[in-house]
Order: sequence, then C-alpha cells, then structure tokens
Amino acid sequence: MSSADYSCDCLDHARILISVESGGSIGDSEFDEALAVLNQHQVLHIADAGRNIHFKFQKNPNGADDWGSFQLHRRPLGLVILAECSTAIDVALLHEVYQKKKQQRSDTIYDSRCFIFGIDNALLQQSKDGMFQYLSIKDWKSSEKDIKEFLTSLFYVLESKRRLFASEKADRVPMLWLPFENRSSSNPLERKKSQGRWRKHLGDISLLCGMYAEALNLYQSAGDALYASNDNIYMAAAIEGLCVTSSIVIWPENPQAITPIPKVKAPESISMQKLDARNLISSSSRNSASVALTLNELIKMCLQTSEEFIGRYKEAVIIYSKEKNLGVVELESCIKATKTMAIMKKYKQASEFLQNAVYINLRVPDSERVARYSSLSDLYAKIGMQRKSSFYSRVAAMQCVSTNLESHQWETCCSLLQRSLPGFGVAMFTDSGFPLPDGGQNEGWALIKLRILHELAYASRKLGDERSAARIMVYALTRLHAQMNEAEEKDICKFLESLTVSHPSQSASNTPQILDILSVKAYDGAPLPPINFYSIPTLEYIEVLPLKETEKPHIIKKDDSQNGVFLFAPSSYFHNDRSNKIAFKWVVDEEATLEMRFFNPLKHSAVKIRNLQLMGEMTNCHGELPLTCHPLTFELEPQTTVTKYLRVIPRRAGLLTITGYRTLVYGIESCCRFKHMSWITDEKLEIEVTPPLPLIQRKRMKTSLNNEDENKREYVKTELLPGETKWVRIPLVNIGNIPTRFIDVSATTEKQGGKHGDKLLHVKCNDVNNLAQLPPTHETYYELELTASQSFHHAEQRHLVTDVEMKITSDLALEENCCRHFVFGLETTIRPHLTTNHVQVSHTEKQGWCRLVMTFENKSDEEIRVVSRTLGRDDVILSDDDQFEDGKLLMVILHPQELATSSHVIRCAEQVMRNEEGEEDKMRQLVQLLDQLLLLEWRISTKEDLRSGRLDLTSLQPSNTSMLTNLLKPPMKWNVDVDSNDATETCKYATTTGKCCSLRYLITNVSRDKIGKMEVELEVFQDQENGMCEYNMEDSILIVGTTSADFDHVSSGECCEFVCSILFLLVGDYQVRARRVDEVIKCGVGELEVVGDQSYNFSPILTVTVNNTDDY
Repeated sequence: MSSADYSCDCLDHARILISVESGGSIGDSEFDEALAVLNQHQVLHIADAGRNIHFKFQKNPNGADDWGSFQLHRRPLGLVILAECSTAIDVALLHEVYQKKKQQRSDTIYDSRCFIFGIDNALLQQSKDGMFQYLSIKDWKSSEKDIKEFLTSLFYVLESKRRLFASEKADRVPMLWLPFENRSSSNPLERKKSQGRWRKHLGDISLLCGMYAEALNLYQSAGDALYASNDNIYMAAAIEGLCVTSSIVIWPENPQAITPIPKVKAPESISMQKLDARNLISSSSRNSASVALTLNELIKMCLQTSEEFIGRYKEAVIIYSKEKNLGVVELESCIKATKTMAIMKKYKQASEFLQNAVYINLRVPDSERVARYSSLSDLYAKIGMQRKSSFYSRVAAMQCVSTNLESHQWETCCSLLQRSLPGFGVAMFTDSGFPLPDGGQNEGWALIKLRILHELAYASRKLGDERSAARIMVYALTRLHAQMNEAEEKDICKFLESLTVSHPSQSASNTPQILDILSVKAYDGAPLPPINFYSIPTLEYIEVLPLKETEKPHIIKKDDSQNGVFLFAPSSYFHNDRSNKIAFKWVVDEEATLEMRFFNPLKHSAVKIRNLQLMGEMTNCHGELPLTCHPLTFELEPQTTVTKYLRVIPRRAGLLTITGYRTLVYGIESCCRFKHMSWITDEKLEIEVTPPLPLIQRKRMKTSLNNEDENKREYVKTELLPGETKWVRIPLVNIGNIPTRFIDVSATTEKQGGKHGDKLLHVKCNDVNNLAQLPPTHETYYELELTASQSFHHAEQRHLVTDVEMKITSDLALEENCCRHFVFGLETTIRPHLTTNHVQVSHTEKQGWCRLVMTFENKSDEEIRVVSRTLGRDDVILSDDDQFEDGKLLMVILHPQELATSSHVIRCAEQVMRNEEGEEDKMRQLVQLLDQLLLLEWRISTKEDLRSGRLDLTSLQPSNTSMLTNLLKPPMKWNVDVDSNDATETCKYATTTGKCCSLRYLITNVSRDKIGKMEVELEVFQDQENGMCEYNMEDSILIVGTTSADFDHVSSGECCEFVCSILFLLVGDYQVRARRVDEVIKCGVGELEVVGDQSYNFSPILTVTVNNTDDY
C-alpha cells in the first residue's frame, strides 16, 4: 500500500469506494468542482432494501486493488471518468479511453460512468453506453438522476455478488492472498484459512451492502475460524471488522445517516426499483426464526461496552504492528480507533492509540508529511489535547517550507501556524487588546508564543502580506512586550513604523500615516478582531477637571439657609424637581479640560501617540457627534509617565458619558473604552451638559478683560464709617455669545477677626428684575447698598470682604432650570471715628425732666456734629437757639481729635419698663431706652457731600442702674397747694409763727397700670446745710390733722388727695414733703420694685420760711 488515508474513519468500512479519474481534458479547478458535486451523494437511500448505502469518491486511488481481498473497502468498486469535450471527435476519442479503462479493470470494477461537460448531443449519448454529456458542470449540478442511477446500479451489482457468494459451498471458495504473501500449494491448513478468509470477505461485502447483523455474524465466525488456523493477520482484520461495525451501530459520528435495521417498504409501493426487498434478505437469515431484528437485538451482537471495544481494537493493532508490511493498516487503525474513542469521550485511551500512530515508521514522501502531521493535529484536537494539537500543527507548517520540497507552500504554512495559536495560548483570533484580569498574562509560555508569532509574521511577509504581519506584530507587542529582549522590541517597533510610512490607508487619504489593518483576515477566512492599544501606552488615570467658578453651571434652587441675604428673584424661578447627582457639569459649546496620565511600559522604545481624542455617547444624538476635541500628539520615552490635558467641547445638552479615547499608535487606529479598564471609575465620566449659558464680567477701567491671572479675583474697594450707608455702582459687560438674563442676586460677608464680623456690614441688593436682558458685548450697571453697623466699637479699622453672587441664565437654560453664578468681591474698610465714652442721667427738681450728661471723643481728622433726631425744642430746656440744627437738638460739635462733654435737661422717657431682676438686664434696658430716646446721628460736612450715620449707644456701660429711674417718666405726679396757692413749680412759701398753714397734696397716677396700694406720709425736716438734716421737730411745729393716708386701687389717671395743716412755733426754714412709705407698686400683672432714693416716691420739697409775727 503506497500511502495512508489520514482522513479515514470506521464508516469507511461501510463505504463503497469509487475511483474518480480525469479524462485528460479537464482542468484541476473544474475537476475539483465536479468532485465536490459527487461528494454530495455520499449517502443514498435504497427504498426497496430499506437501507442507507454509503459511498466514497476518491481521486485516483492507485495501488489499492491488491489490498481489496484483505479489506474490501480499500478496492474501488466503481469508476467515474470526468472530462471536457467540445466536438464529437473529442467524445469519440474519450470513448476509446473509457472503454480501455473498463476492460483493464473489469475484474474489480462493477460499474462505471463517464460524464462529459461542454457538449450536449443526445444522439451521441444514446449511442455511447455509460457516457453522459452536459453543457456545463452547473447544469450537471441540477441533474441528480444520472448520479443516483449509477450509485443504485452499483449497489445492486454488489448486492447480487453478496447473494451469490453467500450461496457458494465452503469447499469451492477461492483463496484470498495478501500482496506480500508467498502463494503455496493447497493443503488442509490452507483450506481452513481460505474458508476463514472468505467468511471475513463476505463480512466486508455485507457491511458495504448495509447488512450490519450479517456482517457481525460473519466477522465473529471468521475470527473463530482464523484463530483455529493460526491466521493472525486476517484474524486481526476480522476483529477490526467487528469493532468498526460496532462503532457504526453504537457510536456513529452521524446517527441520521445510519440505518442499522433495514426499513423495507411494501412491494406494491415500489415502482422505480426492479428488485423485491424480500429477495435482498440475507441467505443466512432466511432460516432464522425471526427475519427482522430489533435494534436492541442488533446491539447485543456488537461489542457493547467501550472497554470491550478498546480491548479488541488494541488486540488487532498489536497483531498489525508485528508485520512490517502492514504499517499503513496499523496507522489507519489507530486513527479510526481514536476517532471512535473521541465520540466515547475516552480521551486517555485514545491518546495511547494516537501515540502509537506517531511512532509508526513509514516511508512517507515529503509531500505527504504535511497531511500526516496535520491529521495528527486534528486528532489531538478531537480528544481535547490542544497543546499537542498545536505542536503537530506547527510541525506540519514547518514541513510546508522544508528544504526538500521543490516549491514552498507559504500560504498553507500560514494557515497551519494560525491553527496552532490557540493551543499555545495565543488568542489572536479573539483578543482585541482588552486589559487582562489582574494585569496578568494569558496561559502558555511567553517564549514559545513569541517564537510562533515571529514565524507566522515571517511567513506572512514571505507571501507579501505585510498588513497581516503588522497585525501579528501588534498583538505580540501588546501582549508580550514584557518578555521581549531589546533587539526583539526594537525590531518590531521599527517594522511597524516603517509600515506606517510605506502603507498609508487609502480610505483615509486626508489623514496621513495611518496603517489599515482592520480588513485583515486569517488565512482560513476567519475575520480578525480589531486590535486596540490598551497597554501601549497604559492609561493610568483620567479625571474631569472642574470648571472655573465663574464658568460652572448650577441648578436653580432656593437656599433657605442663607441669613442676611436679600433675594429678589420671583418664586417661579425656583424649582427643586431636579437633583444634582452629577459631580461635574459642562456647558454646550464651551471648552472643558480633562487630565490624563499615560505610562509607556516598553523598556527600550519610545511610543509616539498621534491624534489623541475622546469618545462619548449621548442619547438622542441622531448621528451627530456629542463632543469635539483638540487632538493631542506627543511621545512617551521608555518606562516614563506623562500627564496631558485634553480640551473638550460638548456640542449637545444632556447626559454625556465619556466612553473612551481613540488614538493612532504606530499608525494603527486604536479605540480604547473605559468599561474594559477596571481601574477607571465610569461614574466620574458622566457629565451633565447644560444648554448654552451667558458669561458676564465686571468691566475693568484700567486693566484688560483678559487678565493674565483669570482666577485672581479683583475687589471693588470702598470705605465706610460706622452707621454710614453708601451706594456702590458695578459696571457689567456681557463677554459671551448669547443674551444674559438676570434672575437672582445675593451677598455674603465673610467673618474676619471677630465673632460678629458678619454683622459689621449689611449689604442690600437691588431687585435684578429691573435689569433688562443684556445682549453680547453690551454693558449695564448694578447698584448695591452698603451699611456699616452702628455698633462698631473697635479701636482700629476693619477690612471686610463681601462676595456678591449673581445668578444669570439664558432662555434655553432657564427651561432646563440651569444658571451660572457670577461672583465679584467687595472689600469694605470700616474706620472708627466717634465714640461715646461716658453717660450720666440724673433727676431734676422739675417733675418729668432729667439731666443727660454725655462725653464724646472724635478720632477722625474731620469736624463731627452729633444731632438727636428725636429731641426738638419742646423736649429740651434751653435758652440758646444755636444748639438746634434743622429743628433737632445739636448735642455737641467735636473738632478733630477732640474730647468734649454735653449736658442737657431733657424730657423723661414715656416708655413703661417691666421689672428686671438682674443688674445686666437693667443696664441693657437703660442703654436701649436711651438709644431709642435720643436716636443720635453724626454728621461730617465735606467739599463733595454730607456724610452721616447713626451713632449707636447700646454698647455703653452706665455706672449704676439708678439712671434708669431718672430717665423714666415718674408713674405719679405731685401737685402741692399751700393755703390754696399752687406751690408745685416755685416750691417756696413764707409765713409767720403762730399761723396755721393748710397743705393739700394731689397725687395723680400717670402710669398705664393700676396702683394696687399706696400709703403717703408727711415729712418735715430742716437742712443743716452741712450734709445733715434734722428730723426732730417736736418743739418747732404742731401738725393739725393726720400725718398719713392710705389709698387702694388707684387706677390710671385717678387723683388722690392728702390734706393736713402745720402750725410753726419757731422761726426758721423748714422743708416739707410727702413721701410714699410702701415698697412695691402694684401695676397690673407686673410689679415695679421701689428703691428708696427714687425721686417719684417724694413730692417736690416745699421750703417754708417762718418769720416772727412782729416782722410783718
């Protein structure tokens, strides 16, 4: 046997071999096309026999006729001649050749056909038996009748042979010889051999005819007879026949093509077949009790277990291995057993058979070595041994370019090398360059991977396919750069750079230096996925940089936590229906910046990055780009990290997701997506893009609008004195491209240098609704009211910073509830200029009036006038009209740096004070009452204008709480009558000794509350004018009537009368007054505690001068 069939399987034993040969005038491609048509009819169902008959069409199976007696499936039983003819002469010549071949092989060929293409002559076809003419192969494809008729005829001839041989007597059977056997004379031992061999031969015929049960019986009986005659080789063939038949029945590769039990139709339903199915039943089964077998009964006749199958097949292989002339038979047996055990999933046992096939020493020509190693690769792949499969695939590839071959098969070499890649852990067919889990490498040895990839790239370059070579080298560089030495790394990089220049992409002619490898396919036609440079360079970090404060968009919402800020925007502008979940916001058509950090993992080569741009996605884009970028080009040195800032301009409003970046590395377009980078957080790359927003700026008078330091805030500076109010006018200019709409303004003063720094300055913002929309490049003004606190009592000046925030928007942005905050600063200096150092309030003899003494200090360099805004001419006892300014009391005029004191008698306060127990509370009541009573205002006249402001007194510290009583209007009024004369104002009266003076006190409740109880007592004493008073008046006066009176429930406005008479016995000056002796005044629900020295507890002191009667 000249060569082995590396594609054989167990079903080959049941396939009728048909030799397909060329008539000499047909081309190779046409012959292969016609052979492909024949191969479509490998299975034919014979209806009246109820069987599927299998056929095998093989091109020129030379040298197989001699082995047909050993294994019948090796002998061609049919012949097909394929030829092309254009004239009748060509057909006639072909007919001679066809007839000659039929005669030469008449002993082995049962039937034949000759198919001619290129001519259609019905007369020739009728006159030439077995020859069929067609206009073309295409027309032949649509005609299956001729092929099926030929195959059916071949089957019936073989079936007739089977029936004929089965009926022959045992002593008449011929002796079957092996090609290498010496033919000896007939003897009893040879007869036994011939009978056993003939039974085995009948088993082959039965198997080809689809009679599996009969074949099993014949193989079993043949094996027993051959064992008895010590015919080991034929016994091994019988055992193999038993194994392959069991494989076909129990472990078929395609169960639908197998009919283990014939399914015979009724004879009357068959019109096309000439033979009755009953006549095709085997002779050995006619005498059986049951003609039809069930499938279970057939299986019982087979080798039922995989262990039994493996054991018997191994027995046959061992016998084959002992005969050197059966190397091909042994090899094919191992291949067939391996395929069946792969179906059984007995991979370990299959590997033993396959390993035996590897060590079979055959003289294989160099042209067949590729097929041998390629088939070994396929078999190892079937049993799941991918590494061994890849190893033999690589060996087969190397045989394609062996030096012993006349011509090298580089394309086949490339295809085989590609097939070997998965077993070596090279996933080039599925790898798109995505980062590997945990940053690891694929399985396999890196050095072997590099060797295979180098060999594949070299073979591709030999074919002139440099794009495929580039695709291979890109994969090697991205996945295996860490295992490369310096020379390998530099060679690959140099090769890729050279291809970029020499093979630019034609589809992108406007973009230079682009290497198109997207259309590269594997040599078996499988598409290769696009490669992406995730590792070269490696993106370590990406962050969206926040916009400048003046450029950030915001959601319009009301902030209830702001205190001291005036908001004037209409309530319709404020919504809380939108949550601010996105960390960053951009504005349509405005530039934003991202920070990206790249690392070059290559150890010896720099990487040049060209045209780096971001990729983004946005819903409802309708094919438009959601963003545009300013592309970056830079170079990364080996093992270095560089940080780059990429400028991006969003083009549509909505939720923008930055999905990745695209770039050109070695001229190859790479699209890297962040979802494949586990270290990149996707949430940070979701940006809400708002509609276009306006942009305004405070107009600078002396500096350019484009300041060098745009983040440095410039402040509007102003100076205030405590209590002063000023209006500040801010010029604004629209520097954007859309009209500006003002919706809100607020101001916040930062705390500086004290606990109450935020209360030292009050900022009032005007209503922005009064501002019209500001077109681009136009200007407007906005005014702020600044008021310094009256309670500024610091020794040094203070600098306060106020942030004024304006919310601006556009019509489109307002629909989306978006705005922009424009913030500018106010720097206010509050300078101390006037302080009140001392205040004193004392009572006067005149009821309802008190004396106010105040000390002021002017700390400024200007003249300051202090005026009371509440005290007029009727509220002050004065004789000089110059102390009034605009009808109000001019308290004092202070020259620069002067300390001065003012003293005035003023009307007491009308306010009724509640009882306060603590000293601090009483002090606070006093200064608040004094501040409300006076409402002091300071005034400074300058050449430009008049500056003024309130002077606060609430921080004063009075010396004692008695001033509170002196400042308040008394709750009761005393009127004194002496001898029917009113002495309330004069408080003086003259009389003589021995004369009785009548006194009448009228006490009126002038408070708002009722006095629950009041006790009044007369008191007479003499002032010694040395600080002492003499109250012992028993020898000097005589009181006629009562000296005290009690009054209950004195209502507001009610008047009480106390009357008594005094007789003066001695001359002198006497002081007479009435006083209250109760300690608490019941006033409604409140009580006012009475202190002993309170003036309203005493009536005005009446000084009575008593003279002798003789003096008058």
